[in-house]
Amino acid sequence: MEHFQWKTDEQIREAVKDRAKKNIISDELADLLISCLSFSDVIGIDISEATDTELRKAAEKYPVMIELART
Repeated sequence: MEHFQWKTDEQIREAVKDRAKKNIISDELADLLISCLSFSDVIGIDISEATDTELRKAAEKYPVMIELART
């Protein structure tokens, strides 16, 4: 996340135009996802179910934001 901390969406979009930087960020995101999936497996959390539950909570709390994300 240090690649994005304190940056605007536009600054982030500009930064990832650099292919080398985008590849580094891609690797880091993949490492993070692997760690999260491994952790959820070890502690017995169905990550698909947890994600679905969290999205439902967000939709109830922020219905306008969810609708905007779908468009």
